[in-house]
Amino acid sequence: MESIDLTIDPNHEIFNSIIRDKLDFLSLTIKVLEVFLNRYSESDKVTIKTADYLDQVGFGCVNDKMRRIFLITPKKYVSFHFPFDIASENLKFGFCLMSANTSGKFKIDLSVLSYLREVIHILRQDSNMDAIVEVIWEADQSLKIDFGSIFNYMILMEDGYIRYDYDTENENGDFHPIHHLDIFYGQNTTFKIGLKDKMTPSSMHNLLDIKQKCNYLS
Repeated sequence: MESIDLTIDPNHEIFNSIIRDKLDFLSLTIKVLEVFLNRYSESDKVTIKTADYLDQVGFGCVNDKMRRIFLITPKKYVSFHFPFDIASENLKFGFCLMSANTSGKFKIDLSVLSYLREVIHILRQDSNMDAIVEVIWEADQSLKIDFGSIFNYMILMEDGYIRYDYDTENENGDFHPIHHLDIFYGQNTTFKIGLKDKMTPSSMHNLLDIKQKCNYLS
C-alpha cells in the first residue's frame, strides 16, 4: 500500500470544515487537492511510500485499492473517498481521473479545481443551469479536456465518509458516547457507533483497509 503524508497546521481550514451535504463534501475534497498541489510543484519530487499512519496531526492520501483521504487531529479523524489516481511519473506530480468513456486520463490541476469551485458556487446560489453549462463549456475550451465528465464523476461518486470523534463536550451516555464513529454526514442518514476506548489513527486506517482482517461489532 502506498501513501502521501503531510504534516500541516492543525488550525488549517480543512480540519474544521463542516460537512452537511454533497456540496460541502465536494468543497472539502477540492481544498484537500489544492493543499497537495500547492505543496508539491510540477518540478518537485513526491515521496510515495508504504502507508504508515503515525499518531500525529496531519493528513494523508492512500493510493491503493482502498483510495482514501485521512484527516487526523487529536480529537477527530475524518476519512473519505479520494476520487483520483496519484501521478508522479517523471517527477510530474498531479492527479488523474480515468475517463468513463475512453481509456485516457484527465490531468487534475489547480485550473480544473478552480472551475469545479465555480460550479459548486453556482449550485449554492441558485442552480442556474445555463450558468453551469457556460462554465463547463468554457472549461472544455480553455483546458482542452472533457470537464463535464470530471464534474459528473465528482457529483455521482460514492463519498465513503466516516469520522471518529473524541467528544467530551456532548457526551450523553449511550446516546452520545465520548468515543464514537459517525457514519455518513447527511442529517437524515448519519448515525453513531459507540466505542469503549480511544481509537488511534492506525486502528482507523486498519478498520478501513480491505486487506486487513474485519472488525466485529459484537
